[in-house]
Order: sequence, then structure tokens, then C-alpha cells
Amino acid sequence: MRYLLILIPLFLTACTTNLPGTVALPEDPLQLEVQDFVQDWKAANLGDVSRHCSAREIAGTTVHRTVEDDWFDWLGLCPRMENGCSQRSTCAGRTCTTGTVIHSNGAFRIFVSPGENADGHRYTVRHEMAHALSWCSTRSEDHGHHGPVWSSGIIQPSAQ
Repeated sequence: MRYLLILIPLFLTACTTNLPGTVALPEDPLQLEVQDFVQDWKAANLGDVSRHCSAREIAGTTVHRTVEDDWFDWLGLCPRMENGCSQRSTCAGRTCTTGTVIHSNGAFRIFVSPGENADGHRYTVRHEMAHALSWCSTRSEDHGHHGPVWSSGIIQPSAQ
């Protein structure tokens, strides 16, 4: 019994996902962009996101501001830095990324690179949300890179 009491905290710790980066606060412009994009998606009638995702999953979307090490150690991607692509040798010849989205612990997690986009990553967040909501509505066509999302104009951040 004593060993079981020791193992329970270890098991709970092992099952907890420590996501990289600093989570944007609810009033952060990037976090506000998430909810704004969800409304724009619905208004443009681009697909019923409730087909494959719950409102809770979508509302639980968080934006994570990351550092260069997070991209290599946790995400396995080459990040965009202030002066272009990361200069680490493992990035030579690889595409540099400004953002990515994953589904983890019942919600979407958007990670933005340390390199700042001209608009402060608002465009990146909207682009990543297009990937997420495409998955929720169709699970087959990815509107993050093409399709009706681009022609509707909703990727463009609203004036804030």
C-alpha cells in the first residue's frame, strides 16, 4: 500500500502535459483573435465546427508565446526568429515556421514563434485557427492553406 501511495503522484505527474511557452492571457490581443476568428468563421458559413469538435474544445484554445528551445525540444520545428529563420544547424535547408497548432488535452494549442510578424502574430493565430476549425468541420479539407477561407477574407485580422 505504501508503494501505491508513492506511485500515484508519479503517475499523475507523468500524465500531465507541460506545454511549452507562456500562455496568453484572456485579454491578450492574440487570445482575443482566436474568438474573433471563430465568429468570422461562423459568419462566413465555412463549415459546421460542431461536427467533430465541442464548443468547449474550441473555447479552450490557448495561444502560447514560445522561445527558440521550445521549437526544437518540444515541437520539433524550426522557428522564425527576429532576423529570419533560426540559425541552428538543424534548420539548414528546412522551412521556417511562424506558428503551429496541435490538439492536446481536449483543446487546441497555438504556438507562435519568437520572431515577430509585422502584425504581432495576429495573422499567424488566425491562420492556425483555420487549420483547427477545418479539422473540426470536415476532417478532410484543410482550409488553413487554401480554399474558401482565403477567398472569404477572414484570415485578415480585424482592426483592433
